[in-house]
Amino acid sequence: MHHKLDPLLDNLKQITLNTLSIDVLDDKISLDLNKKQKATESLSIKFDGVSSFFFIDESKNTEYDRTLANIDINSIAYYEEGLGEFSTLEEDYGEFGIKMVTIPNFAVEMKDSSLFIEADYIEIDGERFDVTPK
Repeated sequence: MHHKLDPLLDNLKQITLNTLSIDVLDDKISLDLNKKQKATESLSIKFDGVSSFFFIDESKNTEYDRTLANIDINSIAYYEEGLGEFSTLEEDYGEFGIKMVTIPNFAVEMKDSSLFIEADYIEIDGERFDVTPK
């Protein structure tokens, strides 16, 4: 099933991440991007109502630039039904622990890294979309 976001996100080719901002108190993640072919042409993507995010660095490079600046973005995808269940187990709470479950609905794919986000809204250059599960 296609969502109205799909064509917008599919058109985000050849982009570079300038800055990644995570605002835990306001439940927001912002990406400031530039188009590779037109370095002066920037765009902004904001995720709002963020309930969780996971960052996976597949390069395992200890010299990795922790600022996540000037990184090529391969794709940004929306999954209406979610990407699957991500969970954690907190062993500090006895033998059963506490299981935290999230179902990310966005994936930001970079060269050797991935950022998975569960959010209620996405804003692309000022155009806001409600992606709250119905």
